[in-house]
Amino acid sequence: MSKPASIFLSVFLLAIPALVTAAERIITDSGREVELLDDGSWQFASEDIFATNSEGQRIRLRPDGSWEVLEEYSENTQHTAIYQAPMVYEPLQFNLDRAVIQNVRGEAPGLSKNTRLVSHSVFYLQVAVPANETEAIALSFSGDEFALVDSAERRYDLLSVEPASLDLQPGEVQLVEVRFYDSPAWKFGKSYDLSISSDLLASDRDLVFSLPLSEIRSVELDSF
Repeated sequence: MSKPASIFLSVFLLAIPALVTAAERIITDSGREVELLDDGSWQFASEDIFATNSEGQRIRLRPDGSWEVLEEYSENTQHTAIYQAPMVYEPLQFNLDRAVIQNVRGEAPGLSKNTRLVSHSVFYLQVAVPANETEAIALSFSGDEFALVDSAERRYDLLSVEPASLDLQPGEVQLVEVRFYDSPAWKFGKSYDLSISSDLLASDRDLVFSLPLSEIRSVELDSF
């Protein structure tokens, strides 16, 4: 093939648009809609955020302040909240800000040359009262309000809730640390369900934050 012909063919091939199949859309654990592209990349599909209300309905929150109920989600999701998506139990708002597994190594009793790993599963909840509310809200925690279960149905002992009480003014957000003893063996547990009792929420159902263990950062500390 002559050189001019080769150049022409190259230009012609570059001008042919690539065949792209429809991208798959998913909802991330942070409540954002994402497109998975065939070339191995991804992009945000919109600026919308997705959440779950106290009735178990999936909600689309638009940047313009409007929202809608997504009818395609079944009632089977009524106890599941997307990780980091805000949950509204009037007049309170709950958000799972982050979770971390903290590990501390120490000597095993009677085996001075060996060490053992002690783990705590720690969750940080944002609790807020919307600015348009007119009254402050007081909450106190005895510890019975929180429960943690993994996908292998193992329950974890609660160690502490800090602070033990909140006095929330309208428009105020406070952080609550909920700490449990131990963490799942990775081959047995794939996800966590952190639940808040309906008694605290004055609701007819518990609030449950479900999150995969792959989304939880594990850190090693000198001490708790």
